[in-house]
Amino acid sequence: MKLSELELQHTWDTDEDDVLNDFYIKALSHTKNYDRTTYTFSSSLLAVAARGLDGLIESGGEMRLIIGDEIQADDYDAIVEGDKLQKLQDQCLIKLKLLLANADENNLYKHRSEILQYLIGAKKLEIKFALTKGGKGIFHPKTGIMYGDEDEILVFKGSGNETRSGMDLNWESFDAFFSWEEQPFKLYANSSIIQFNQLWDFGGSKKIHLVTLPNEDLLEVFPKNKKTISTIRLKPKKLESKLAGEEFEVLIPKIPKLINGNPFDARPYQKTALNDWKDANFKGILEHATGSGKTLTAIYGIAKIFEQSKGPVITIVGVPYTILAEQWAEEFKLFNVIPILCFGDSNKWFSNVQNRINSASSSNKKQLIVLIVVNASLMGKKFSEVNELIKKKSLKSIFIGDECHEYAGRDIDKLPDSERRLGLSATPFKEDESLKTLTRNNNLKSYFGDVVNSFSLQDALDQGFLCPYEYHPIFIHLSQDEEEEYLELSRKIAATYNSENDGSADDTVSNILLGKRARLIGSADEKFIKLNTLAKELNKPHNTLIFTGDGKNEALEEEEIKDKHRVIQILKTLKWDVAEFTADVDELTRKVRIQDFIDNTLNGLVAIKVLDQGVNIPAIQTAIILASTRSKRQYIQRLGRVLRKSPNKDLSHIYDFIVLPSKQSSSELSDSLNNLIDEERKRFEEFSKCCQNKESLKNEFEKHVQLINE
Repeated sequence: MKLSELELQHTWDTDEDDVLNDFYIKALSHTKNYDRTTYTFSSSLLAVAARGLDGLIESGGEMRLIIGDEIQADDYDAIVEGDKLQKLQDQCLIKLKLLLANADENNLYKHRSEILQYLIGAKKLEIKFALTKGGKGIFHPKTGIMYGDEDEILVFKGSGNETRSGMDLNWESFDAFFSWEEQPFKLYANSSIIQFNQLWDFGGSKKIHLVTLPNEDLLEVFPKNKKTISTIRLKPKKLESKLAGEEFEVLIPKIPKLINGNPFDARPYQKTALNDWKDANFKGILEHATGSGKTLTAIYGIAKIFEQSKGPVITIVGVPYTILAEQWAEEFKLFNVIPILCFGDSNKWFSNVQNRINSASSSNKKQLIVLIVVNASLMGKKFSEVNELIKKKSLKSIFIGDECHEYAGRDIDKLPDSERRLGLSATPFKEDESLKTLTRNNNLKSYFGDVVNSFSLQDALDQGFLCPYEYHPIFIHLSQDEEEEYLELSRKIAATYNSENDGSADDTVSNILLGKRARLIGSADEKFIKLNTLAKELNKPHNTLIFTGDGKNEALEEEEIKDKHRVIQILKTLKWDVAEFTADVDELTRKVRIQDFIDNTLNGLVAIKVLDQGVNIPAIQTAIILASTRSKRQYIQRLGRVLRKSPNKDLSHIYDFIVLPSKQSSSELSDSLNNLIDEERKRFEEFSKCCQNKESLKNEFEKHVQLINE
């Protein structure tokens, strides 16, 4: 349809007209190319105007944007990530179209940063910043130019910015001029087209320089404590006022009616857990199965606490990894809360946090401030200043420790001195009775308190909150050479123990040897032979996660790296499309690979440690556990990765490689080999006790043990 057939009026104002739907979306959906000058830009408009963007993209259109005001940090990050993805332009375009076509408005708002990222990555949007010469004045014109079929052009000029507020929420007005009405267009619109093209083509004018975003050289000119593009023009006091005021919109938490299109209400066990936490004076640990919704339980609880509050409430969420921080942020947005992410360079987040807390303290209005902090930053010096500021301002705070067992071996005194504390973990405490374990368990209890509510894996399966699964153990044997090396390492480990020191070991030497022995088991040659056989039988399934390496440490060992490459090579030889998902892969690439995995572009992800805890990819249907530690916590976490419910997922599958001694072992096995069998038996029993095919697995383990000496 031509623009001239849309019957658009000449004057608009947001008080009387539905500008967003009747003008912006309507015209944009029939536009081939769109040029825009504006003072302020926000990705929020991209979400609400998705229907118009869909038409622009389908027609092969592009958008050129010149802005004059600062970019919000998350929008700037999306621009940076999109720029990196331009080498995958075609894939970005596919993902953009799917995102625009398949999500409702609420989901699009949740994914507004992704829309912006993929627009940049697909080279459908280019943004330039108007840097005023001499740092004086601002770039303030607000003009839009839409190019349609048969050389038709629509120009609009007025007060509105390229934001949702500018097109909907604020009281704004503008005039529209049409090329098919020649005389008024020539008088009032031609000059705008000429001016835009001159600015864009020549990089500026007498008063401004245009700089394409992102631009690291430009960022070096400005203060590094803020990812904005215009703060150089603001005096410190004015900037502080802006940060504390209009930049941080005070959002009131709202419990959503729908999540992912489904009615939402907290589950009965979640409400019971929160009541138990309340009865324990808001201190305690929820020992809930992986995948049972611990994050939503906590956020729902925070929203209910906020309902009863009379002033500011500060919530601090501690997480092990940045990818978990981002997941928590997305879940909070469902409840109308925009958290501040605190990790990496403190210059990027500290001033935001400081200004929010100062603002909350001075206004004393009822508001919720959420800080999501990666543990490395949480335990650091800069966040200790945040804790001190909260105390100084006499503000109440809540601390949520996700995967709270991570704090057992840390300095608990560095954690926030919050009145309310909630720990979340499927496995908060280790079960052995060593002095080291008892000390760590007590350390954790001294901060969070005891477990106040439990919801087991069996509970979650019985009540239909997790996907049922079948367990497929794959038994392999050490070679004679591998067994000899295993026995030698076991002898050295035993020698590190000092009977005169209560049987304790030299931790440094012992840990090195234990790591070597674990990696020997993880790299047993027969595993790779049987992996090749298994991969052929599975015949390139979708949504498969392969764990290789024991993942005891975040930094990968040489043998783990070799194993990872060996697995990838085997699978690629069999025409599987797989990708690495480890600590060596940057955050942006991880995001892309997760999406490719969900979209079935990839058959599988090869992981070591980073997927052990919390990472939420419900699409995982099959897990191949090639190697693991002896930690019950780890294999329960890994089991949980594959049991989250997802559409079209009725049954999950776990393929677990179990290592037994060589078939040529002596008739009387040594204590260390019997210990190996016992440790593998524990994992077999843990995985098989809740599976759908447990009846067929009875005595399966013992049958293979008996075969060793036959």
